[in-house]
Formats: sequence, structure tokens, C-alpha cells
Amino acid sequence: MASNIAHQAAKIKDKKLKIKYIKWLEDLEYGENKIPRPDFSILLTIPQEIAQKFMRMRALDIHEKNVSYQKRVAKAFWDYAQKNKNWTIMSNTRGAKLKKIDEVHKEVIEVLRKARVI
Repeated sequence: MASNIAHQAAKIKDKKLKIKYIKWLEDLEYGENKIPRPDFSILLTIPQEIAQKFMRMRALDIHEKNVSYQKRVAKAFWDYAQKNKNWTIMSNTRGAKLKKIDEVHKEVIEVLRKARVI
């Protein structure tokens, strides 16, 4: 659901229309379609430059080829996470390098414990 919101919101330039669209989609999915709302979500972030390096290693779809669009999607995710109390934002990097998987795992577990999810 968050992915739908971020990708579609990234295509809407007008801020008021973007907010209206997100509310409409949430009402549709959570209300009408009865999709359960997540209890807690973690947005793992990565700088665009690092993400682009990884994407160069494989075939890209139409959206992945568009760096400007990718930046707008990342901002839409960030904005959505900041506006929702049940979201936490975590960085996947330290400086200009990716954290090791076990380090990210430990941090995620700690965030979940602090939020009393586990």
C-alpha cells in the first residue's frame, strides 16, 4: 500500500491534489477494501547515488531508468513516513557506505523493541 502511495503521489505535482489522492487511496484500500492497516512500518533509506550504483548492475524498468522520478518517489516515501505516527525512518548507510546486514538487523530489532512491537 505504501509503495502504491509513494509511486502514484510522486506523479502528482500539486501538493493539495497529492494529499487528496493519498486520503482517497487510504479510504479506498483501508475502508472500502478492508485491507488491514499496518501496526508499524520502518522506512529503510539509502542515498540516491548508492541506489543508482546497485541498479546499474541489472536491467532497469521504465521507472528505474528515470532518476528524477526515483527522487520524487523517495521524497514521497519520506513525507508519508514522517506524517504517520506508526512509521520510523532508518538509514541503511553510515557515511557513504552501506551498513552490514547484521548491523541493520540489530537496529531494526531495537526499533521494534522500543516501539513495543516485539
